Amino acid sequence: MIMQCRLSTTFCNNIYLINFWCCITVYGLAKSRYSMHVGSQRSEDGILSNKLYLDGSFLNVICEAADEEDNTPTGRHALTQSLLLRGHTPTLQIFNSSWTRDFHFPRAQRNTSDKAWRMTIPREQLSNLDEDFSEEWNVYVMLDHSLEVFKTKASFLDLNKEPILQWHLGELLHYTNWLPITDIDDVQILQVTSPCTADVIIVALSGVQSVIPICTSYNRFMGEGDACYDLSQALCPDCSNLLLLDMVLTSTYLIVLTNRGVFVSEKMTKFNRGYKSQLAFNYINIDDIQQGHFVHYKLMHTPECFAALNVGLVSYVDVIFLVSKSSYIEKSPLKGTAPYTSWSKVEFPGTYAVSQTVAAVVDIDRYILIALQRLQASYQVVSFVFDINDLTMNQRPTVPPFVIPNSNNSTSLSELCLSPKTHLVYAVGSQVLVSDDGANSFTLLLELVDDHVIECQFANQGNDVYFITNQSSVYFGSIGVKRLVLLMQNIQSPMSIHISHLDEVYVMQISNVAAPGFITTEKLHVQRLIEAIEDKLSCPLSAQYITAKRLLLFEHQNLTGTPCNRTLHMADIGTTLTTSDGQILITDITHLNRADGFSIMAAADVVSPLAFEKLSSEPAQNYNITVSSDSSQLHLQLQGVLGQSEGWQQHSVGKTIIQPGLSSILILSVEDERVAMGTAVLPSLVNTEYLAGRWFMHSSPGAFGERSSSLSEGVCHHQLVPDDIIAKNRLIYLDMGDSFEFSVTATTKEIGYLRGSNKRLMKLTVSNRYLVHVVPEYHRDRLGIETLTVEVHNPINQQGSSTILIQLAQSSLTCPHTSLSIRFICGCPATKHLHYLQTPKITMEEFLEGDKKDEKNLPIFRSLSVNYRPPSTKGVAIPLSDNIYNADPSMPVPRTKYLISKESGSFKQCANARDHADCNCTNEMKYSSLARYSDCKEKVYLVLYPGRLEPRFVIRQYGKADIALNGSFAVALTELNDREDFTVTNVPTPSLEAMKNDPNIVDHDTFLTPDTIKITLLGSELYHFKMTVVHGFSYCPLEDEFQVYVHLAPLPNPAPLVIIALTSIIIGGIIFVIYLFYLNRHFNYRPRKHGSQCWHPHHVQHQ
Repeated sequence: MIMQCRLSTTFCNNIYLINFWCCITVYGLAKSRYSMHVGSQRSEDGILSNKLYLDGSFLNVICEAADEEDNTPTGRHALTQSLLLRGHTPTLQIFNSSWTRDFHFPRAQRNTSDKAWRMTIPREQLSNLDEDFSEEWNVYVMLDHSLEVFKTKASFLDLNKEPILQWHLGELLHYTNWLPITDIDDVQILQVTSPCTADVIIVALSGVQSVIPICTSYNRFMGEGDACYDLSQALCPDCSNLLLLDMVLTSTYLIVLTNRGVFVSEKMTKFNRGYKSQLAFNYINIDDIQQGHFVHYKLMHTPECFAALNVGLVSYVDVIFLVSKSSYIEKSPLKGTAPYTSWSKVEFPGTYAVSQTVAAVVDIDRYILIALQRLQASYQVVSFVFDINDLTMNQRPTVPPFVIPNSNNSTSLSELCLSPKTHLVYAVGSQVLVSDDGANSFTLLLELVDDHVIECQFANQGNDVYFITNQSSVYFGSIGVKRLVLLMQNIQSPMSIHISHLDEVYVMQISNVAAPGFITTEKLHVQRLIEAIEDKLSCPLSAQYITAKRLLLFEHQNLTGTPCNRTLHMADIGTTLTTSDGQILITDITHLNRADGFSIMAAADVVSPLAFEKLSSEPAQNYNITVSSDSSQLHLQLQGVLGQSEGWQQHSVGKTIIQPGLSSILILSVEDERVAMGTAVLPSLVNTEYLAGRWFMHSSPGAFGERSSSLSEGVCHHQLVPDDIIAKNRLIYLDMGDSFEFSVTATTKEIGYLRGSNKRLMKLTVSNRYLVHVVPEYHRDRLGIETLTVEVHNPINQQGSSTILIQLAQSSLTCPHTSLSIRFICGCPATKHLHYLQTPKITMEEFLEGDKKDEKNLPIFRSLSVNYRPPSTKGVAIPLSDNIYNADPSMPVPRTKYLISKESGSFKQCANARDHADCNCTNEMKYSSLARYSDCKEKVYLVLYPGRLEPRFVIRQYGKADIALNGSFAVALTELNDREDFTVTNVPTPSLEAMKNDPNIVDHDTFLTPDTIKITLLGSELYHFKMTVVHGFSYCPLEDEFQVYVHLAPLPNPAPLVIIALTSIIIGGIIFVIYLFYLNRHFNYRPRKHGSQCWHPHHVQHQ
């Protein structure tokens, strides 16, 4: 429940409030008279269509306020101007299955001629960096973000990413070349919708002889965005009398079935941005089908947006069936998977192979193939578990086949339709049946006479489902409600319907006039048509009051002796029985086996009181009644009747005698003014006397004679309110060990009358109970408001998908929400990734702005030279890495002296670019540390030698708190530039030790505990590391990269030893020279004496 308040002077739900108004909006029920309109541009009549288109580098958004009671250009401008003067600025919220962002309109100029808010959003702010797939996004625009005032839903489509819009489908076709169509009865409209973008459609004509007209559009063929081609020129230019039979559009391919065979397009996702090329088609040779027999085949495919699911199921699940429409041609269908170049028979086991298969679909939630087979006197629906790799099936069906009787040989079923959001299965033809348990059982919704359902279409946001017949009738249903209503019928020209992304329904017909297009579209106002539907009843109903607001209706079928044309049945639960004097809401129906003519009992709530008969028209109410039993009927005798005009009247037949506390009595016949015959609805509560003034006569709510009543959908009495978590996002990802809890509340306007009822309002079904463990808990408070709390786990750690469907079976078709489906993907969440925590923390703006210094006034970043290449194990001048940083193809690449360096290194983002400006590097790429964006990396973080790092990481996911990468995980560390001059220390945990001792685990020696890693960088220049979480902790490939530049590092070995040795030699030499010099300066020369230095003894004696 959302409360919307705003300071203003206006109306709110017809209540005039001054200076302050407040509206309380309940999900799916209330609708404000005020809304916001947005668009990329105005239409010719000045209307904003609530559709945003991105075609280029910027998204232009125009916004204005609107009042439903004065929705004219003047009224919209006046209301918008009033809000502008008060300083209001709307908020635009754009989101998809995995991403959301809010954009606030700038304050508009008050003196502008165009009274509207305007905003321009760069493309870089509208998508994730690595997002290549196409998906149509949702948009909410509101006047006040916190209170969600004037909240309106819109859509957003990136025209540059939708594959089919980037191609020409043949020779451009002008309408004058083939219009007008001469024989419109032989022409059929073939329509396919893009699986991920419901507004993008392809419409082609089957039955036109000269050409094959085919048109693409993203704006409902309103002129803008339309393109028409001659498909025959693209398929087979030399083929004559080429007829289009069927076509299928997947996320990547267009498959066309003609009378000459099957043609498959090239992969549409490989297109040149900004330039439309001719889409090439390849003829597929299918040996199992003879030439000339293709006219007896049809294509069957369940569209699924695998890109939005973000799971790896595309290669083996997006299957197309080629099904024979004639048992004399082929009994088993053929299957083809991407790229659809080879087709093979579906090998059904045992006796199922000899039955004619008329339709087949694949349920990727349950991993089952469901086939509709024709038997001799009936039809059967059988399902098999298939292998996800090659679609081979088990030898036994998952459940026994469900047999659909062929009543009076008039039942003819031809199609199976699988709702991709709810996974309900519909079997259609002359009947419409639905199954919510994977084709285990079916419920009949509709049975047609002289008509046949040929097409099913499902709403993209809501619960609506539409069925189109071969007589151009449209039936409407809502998932959760077991009945269908006829919206329109007997349209003269061939038609189809298109459901937009916002669930707006448009009827498409062939325009047989010389106009710019061959398709005309007209909006179908579904709600108005449903409210106008009435179904007359022909059987009388006797009311038995339980309380003043609660009663039972008993339908009698033998009052006139002939069967009733229209009786109550189970599908009428939730409808409103309307009479001339009141309304009753039918809440339950029970079939009775009674001999007194009462065959059906319906429980009902009184919406508006039913009036009793007046005394003037039924004077018998003035008298006491004596009741006696007369065989199978009751004898009703009035006491003291004075005259014929005062007693029973002939028009009293079919009316009911009601007295509180006693059984009601239906009057079957009138004998005279005193005696009438009747039957009791509850025989055990019949009294022998009904006193005047205590009993009343009530006209039958059914139909008898001139009195009639009708069943209609009436107003919505039920509410289905999800919690805030799933109100916006119905796609939930469950990673390993994850669980998810949500709640849904259901109630009715008559909540007080559910206090004593044990019947649940909501019904929960799970498409794949083997994949997820679902724990539901129902709670009903004292007012009867029912809350369902559901907890979902992925206990078996197996990838796949499962859908939880919550149905409000008793609701009316006028309710905007009769069911709620939540898709659970057991796989990698789209936004879950590993994130490196840089120290110090630097934002992208700070990183790109310029030089930043730390607390010691030292620089944090180091700018890289152009075409920088880091060192390797062989040396600084011999780089071996494949990465080139700060790339510029116009400049020479340094450090290429050796051949081994010349052969390594390549451009990635700058491949085929002329210079650095042509690389189209975005700010996100410049900031990113991923190796695939190394061409854009201009500067990195700087550390001083010796570099010591303690890298820390967190696991991030949108909408959830960060999870620190701690000892409960195991990681691997890799250097991406072939460097080994670093050391890693780590303290392993006991669980990591156990993993290392397990011989079944590969490369366990490289496992590390993430929160104890310490790296010492022993070299110089750039290091580029990648941290990877070991597989088994998450479905996601959790990895991130970080770069660091080491500055002031010592010279590499053996240069320091050489320098030391040379320095030692030089110093020793210098010392020696100094010594010699010293000797030369300070040594006194003393000449040596010649001869003996000792005297001869003779000489001594002589002296």
